[in-house]
Amino acid sequence: MGTLTLKGIRKSFAGVQALKGVDFELKSGEIHALVGENGAGKSTLIKIAGGVFPPDDGFILLDGKPVWFADPRDAQRHGIVVIHQTPTLCQHLSVAENILLGNLPSSFGIVRWRDAFQKASELLAQLGVSLPLNEPVRNLSAAQQQLVALARALSLQAKWLILDEPTASLSRSEVERLFAILSQLKAQGVGILFVSHRLEEVLEISDRVTVLRDGEKIATLPTHQVNREKLIELMVGTVPTEIAEKRTGKVEPKSSPVLLQLRNLSVNGFANEVSITVHQGEIVGLFGLVGAGRSELAQAIVGLRKVSNGQILWKGKQVRFTSPQDALKAGIAYLPEDRLRQSLLQVRSVRENISF
Repeated sequence: MGTLTLKGIRKSFAGVQALKGVDFELKSGEIHALVGENGAGKSTLIKIAGGVFPPDDGFILLDGKPVWFADPRDAQRHGIVVIHQTPTLCQHLSVAENILLGNLPSSFGIVRWRDAFQKASELLAQLGVSLPLNEPVRNLSAAQQQLVALARALSLQAKWLILDEPTASLSRSEVERLFAILSQLKAQGVGILFVSHRLEEVLEISDRVTVLRDGEKIATLPTHQVNREKLIELMVGTVPTEIAEKRTGKVEPKSSPVLLQLRNLSVNGFANEVSITVHQGEIVGLFGLVGAGRSELAQAIVGLRKVSNGQILWKGKQVRFTSPQDALKAGIAYLPEDRLRQSLLQVRSVRENISF
């Protein structure tokens, strides 16, 4: 059985320690989950494993032998493939071209398209799916783009597959299909590193789970030995209030002022008579499957969609915003679901995006 081992990994950025001597081991034929709060060091660890940048200290072992990656292509040549939350695909190229990017069959510099389509089709068939091979990737759904990225990993003969938040934009049925594919790859001996904030999914799919906190490894445990509450406790270092209240049976009533209130708010075709109250200092979660109307309701609050009925109250006063800029002036910021395409100017600098 092969192993991918990261030993004593340290990494700092501008004097801030992102990783503080982290040890991690991934075995062939297992799904190993990596969890932690934002800023715990998960992304830094997987970027080091995927060859994006080297560690300041520590080393990587493949089957007990030290390796050093100059870049992600070098890591891929060693069988390590990273699929990021937003797959790094060439949006203007076709499904087949993305799957075989850099490995298109050719003769004397001319692509053999019949062979390319055949190979791409075979790789998708291994995943149990079919996609239009000539279709530009930009026209596919998020779930379909994940499948293209997985097929590309197969084309690269991945032995170690690293998935960063792969279910973030998927519906439950799409998650179930993805998990079936991951189980199939696991049975074929692929070692899978699964990074996610969705603890229920971590408990469902993984064999082992490693918890990071503030750049340090807190624990690695067999998944069957932990539950959601235990993982949260390891991640944050204390027993969160809601867990403590569940254990004691005490729930403190909300006494802080109401900031935002929706009264029977309707958005034609998406939401019908939704009422929500948000207090100062409170986090209110809004859940639902893709297409349930979550994003559309949020867009209606900030003026991106027309409200067909109901009221929006902000700090006790009825409001009706005409644009996100109008809402921002009042103190309501909107972060869209698709950050890359809807809220960032990717050709501009970080400074310009922050101050825009």
